[in-house]
Amino acid sequence: MRTILIADRDAEFAAFLARELEQQAGLRVLIATSAALTLQRVSEIRPDVAVIDADLPDGALDDLLRRLRAHVPDLPVVLLPLPDQNESTVLVQARLHKPVFLPELVATIDTLAPEAGPGLTAAPLAPQPARLARRSLGELTAGLARSGADPRRLAAPLQQLSQEMQNDPVLLTEGELVLAAAGLAADAAEPMQRAISHAWAGQSDVAEVLRFANDGAADRYALYSVRLVGQRLLSIGVRSRLPLAQVRRAMRQAVREVEALLQ
Repeated sequence: MRTILIADRDAEFAAFLARELEQQAGLRVLIATSAALTLQRVSEIRPDVAVIDADLPDGALDDLLRRLRAHVPDLPVVLLPLPDQNESTVLVQARLHKPVFLPELVATIDTLAPEAGPGLTAAPLAPQPARLARRSLGELTAGLARSGADPRRLAAPLQQLSQEMQNDPVLLTEGELVLAAAGLAADAAEPMQRAISHAWAGQSDVAEVLRFANDGAADRYALYSVRLVGQRLLSIGVRSRLPLAQVRRAMRQAVREVEALLQ
């Protein structure tokens, strides 16, 4: 089993990404949240690939890379650069910009540290949902569950979340029922709901899931879904290339508003 080091000052993001790499790609993942801890991890357990965010605290990037090379001269490094990062850095083997698209990261790891036999591929969503339209729906008027809350009021925080995420589709579901929706056409709600159910299969012990799909280079997206109470799930199909931290902040605010309405 290959070992990957994720070095990112955002411990929550690093843990989230580590869990997806472990579950979807079968990798062993270590986490470091500072330059010092990155060096310690590399010296203790030589990883096969290091994924390093350029914004680590307590050290300059170039100095960290040079010290890593001193520990392990042939360590492959995938850099997550800052938006204005100088592209002249020569001590890295690959660059991936945030938000990280998991299949790209797995493919990069396979290239830099191939294992015997066929390379790993990230698990796709199955069944593959239909392409999600960006047309505004507002709310579904057919098939709404009787949740005890006014569907029009439930739709309001979903519409706000969709708008903050550049009109990405948002769905509030309970089991197989759609409670409210925003940012998608009526005929796209059912395929997205099936994708949500598939993503949560076997995930009873977690509070959120992230799954990636790729309908073609120009139509890839991430399904980010958060558990509310019981079987109620708030999900967004993220097509915009916004930072995951920004998506999660907006989602948390929407979750609070929806939960208040459902009480």
